[in-house]
Order: sequence, then structure tokens, then C-alpha cells
Amino acid sequence: MPSTQPCPKCSAPVPVDSRFCQNCGANTSGAGGKSGPARVSAAGGSQTRLFIVGALAIALVVVAVLGGMAFFSGKGTALPEGGIAGAGPLPDWLQNADPDIIADYAWAAEHHEELQYIPCYCGCGSVGHTSNATCYYRWDKNGKILGYDSHALG
Repeated sequence: MPSTQPCPKCSAPVPVDSRFCQNCGANTSGAGGKSGPARVSAAGGSQTRLFIVGALAIALVVVAVLGGMAFFSGKGTALPEGGIAGAGPLPDWLQNADPDIIADYAWAAEHHEELQYIPCYCGCGSVGHTSNATCYYRWDKNGKILGYDSHALG
């Protein structure tokens, strides 16, 4: 078995396991060339890089999910004993609700400014709702809570 092969571009002798011609720099492992050890390792390297990128993507998703869970897990713990600030004691229908729903009401009470610009698409305009904020509370014209609304309960 010969230890060299002719370069496909300049015909200079090139070692069989070399990927490039030392004379002209042409790729000697292209179509028609033999698969030497260097070519096999390049394919393995590509698969390794793909595996690492995939593993990093999965790790990023896991970190994002866990971070979101940590961020939202305590959202229901800030409720005052007498109800939601400005809205008075929780009505019976809200006291028995899922803690996440109660936390949503607390969040809505603190974020009227943002919620008033988010339209509600469930058709609640027929009951006088003008935005997502009005699904949680009845508000006066100055943004003060007048009372609870059960529409956001579910």
C-alpha cells in the first residue's frame, strides 16, 4: 500500500492520511479521496459539537423552568391577613380558591397600571369590563379598587 497519493489539484505527492496538500493546500479528502483517520475524527468532532450544543440547550431550558418556578412559587405568600391591600377582606368565593388564583388577584391589585391596557378577549365586555384589570376588581376613575370581581376566578 503506497504511503502517498497524488494531489488532485497539482499532482504533488501527499501522504495518504493527510487532508491537505502541503504543496498547494488543496483538500485531498474530498470526493473520490480515501477516508483517512483525520477525516473520521472530523466527523466525530462534528457529532461531539452537536451533542454539546444540544446538552447546553436542554440545560438552558431546565434552568429557565426552574428559575420561573422559583420566581412564581412564593407569589401567594405576600397576602395581608385582612385581604388584598385596598380591596378589603377576601370574599368567601375567593377565600376558597386555589392559592395561585388568590396570588393573581394580589398581583392584579398591584399592577392596575399595566392591566388596564390589556384587553380581555373572553367577551366580558358585555358585563361592562373594559380591560383585563376589570376582570379582577371594580375600579374608580382614579384607579382605586372599589371591590372584587369574580370574573378572573375562572
